Amino acid sequence: MEGPLGQRLTWFTGPFLRFETRDINGQETLIATDIRLGFPGFHPFNFTLATREGDHWMPVAVSEEVDSPRGLHMATLARLAARAGGDVSALCASDYVEPQWRAEPFLYRC
Repeated sequence: MEGPLGQRLTWFTGPFLRFETRDINGQETLIATDIRLGFPGFHPFNFTLATREGDHWMPVAVSEEVDSPRGLHMATLARLAARAGGDVSALCASDYVEPQWRAEPFLYRC
């Protein structure tokens, strides 16, 4: 994040990035997720930043978008649109929170 591309990304997203590592084609890869769009459990903008080489992270030459580990179906998008239109029962975002991201072990109901 120290170089010009990292600084540009920080300028663009501010504090709204989540970082994680994933194994992509047998290589540990650092992924940045822009959490400003989407909802817990589904954020559509995931990009490669670096790959692990020994004890160091090496920036990728070209950042690529990677699929969300969760699929999203048209029915879910329809429920999201209904929720945006004011129907609070149409979509409870906490249903999509993976267990490791929950503050409490139970599911909140909207």
